[in-house]
Amino acid sequence: LIVDRKKKITNNSIIVAAVNDELVVKKIKYENKTIQLISENNDFSPIIINKNDRFEIWGAVKSVIKNV
Repeated sequence: LIVDRKKKITNNSIIVAAVNDELVVKKIKYENKTIQLISENNDFSPIIINKNDRFEIWGAVKSVIKNV
């Protein structure tokens, strides 16, 4: 992944974030004063960030380079 740490994060941006010491790549959704992290895979439930969570946005995903 290429991550832009300076790009403004808006609703539905795909981001890299640390949530309680775990890195995730999710779509961010701001709704009714809450932050939700949504997976593109419907098998995973959204992560709802609450005030007790350690949450830090590392940046917006700019590009995907696939060579595994």
